[in-house]
Amino acid sequence: MIIGTDSRTKNDYTGNSDVILFAQISADRSQVTLVSIARDTYLPVGNGRKKINAAFPAGGRALLVESVSGALGVPIHLTAHTNFNGFIGMTRVLKGIRVRNAHASKVRVQSTGRVLDFAQGEIELTGTDALIYARQRKGLPQGDLDRAERHRALVVGMLTGLQKLNTVS
Repeated sequence: MIIGTDSRTKNDYTGNSDVILFAQISADRSQVTLVSIARDTYLPVGNGRKKINAAFPAGGRALLVESVSGALGVPIHLTAHTNFNGFIGMTRVLKGIRVRNAHASKVRVQSTGRVLDFAQGEIELTGTDALIYARQRKGLPQGDLDRAERHRALVVGMLTGLQKLNTVS
């Protein structure tokens, strides 16, 4: 399971789990299937039914894994977890992430007023631009569902980038 929390502090891995991806690797290791779990999905969490992104702040990785594993009916053997800074760092190590962007969109960054234009088709993202791309949901045709599609595209782009790094080394 891949977990992305909304913590903005360098070594702080608390906060809400705004990215929850279940990854299944085929037995022959030739394919990876990614399933997004929207952060506002109501699932059994602890003794109640809550939005799944409430599981992480309530009980950490263990409660999130237990909740997702129980809902999907499959064991989760491994987790990867990052926050805003870790994600930005990964994009820099990979010297950008190439993704197929399904929907063109524009985003105005509230803190700076800068406007980002994400064209439809193949684009390359790095640093805070990649984070802004990952977090956008307003202005997309299907909101959080398109956001989840972007998360999967970013993971695929990261895996492709890691394969390229591996062949260069």
